[in-house]
Amino acid sequence: MFKRLSLLFILHFTSSVTLAEDLPAEIISADKLYELREDHASAFKALEIYDQYLKSNPNSVEALWRASMANYYVGHLEDDKEKRLDYHDKGVKQGKRCHKLADKSRVECIFWYATNKILYKKDQGTLSLAFGLSNITGLFKLAAKIDPTYARSGPYRMLSLIYRKLPGFLGGDNSTAYKYINKARDMFPNEPLNLKIFLEFLVEDHKSEQALKKAKEYLSNHQLSSFTYLESKNAYKDIQTLANPGKLLRKD
Repeated sequence: MFKRLSLLFILHFTSSVTLAEDLPAEIISADKLYELREDHASAFKALEIYDQYLKSNPNSVEALWRASMANYYVGHLEDDKEKRLDYHDKGVKQGKRCHKLADKSRVECIFWYATNKILYKKDQGTLSLAFGLSNITGLFKLAAKIDPTYARSGPYRMLSLIYRKLPGFLGGDNSTAYKYINKARDMFPNEPLNLKIFLEFLVEDHKSEQALKKAKEYLSNHQLSSFTYLESKNAYKDIQTLANPGKLLRKD
């Protein structure tokens, strides 16, 4: 279905939450823990606090999208398929409810709703994923329309990967994939996440020398210390790997 794709690619799309003083204390506490998500225990604790807050505040849009995001992150850490399904199913429901309750369309609700849904459908199997793809791509397109800058062009990155990894008979199209990742690169040219995906496309298309050149040019102008978020740092390290001609990333 997804051309031997490892769905761990979604790991690179977790966005940072924005701490705000006017939020309830419980959400602020969970946000601070989620910022430390590289320590998995902190991510689990953040999710626990979001979920606990939702028990008494089930219509909180701010808590719903954060819980959906945290369910994605915690879910992808699980090796057990049934546990992953459970986390992503909760993330889908929270994202969908968030989208329904928001006074106006909130990109956060839609983005995490769609991200959890693609992971949930993938684990359910090929048929389930095939039937859900139209809705999922529609959600990411809506997210991009509302705010293409979210998660440093997260909606465009997701669309690029979907079109890249789908087989042609389900709508996969490499030119469309390049179009979306280039939109992300145009918007955030210094973001390692955007360049990493573009370089991987080049390698998959047997353009390793071009990828190597672009990786070296990027690294000569950017330092790891320049980036704050976990996902950006991880992507930067992947670009460093790409810049080593003996260790070019290969197809899954």
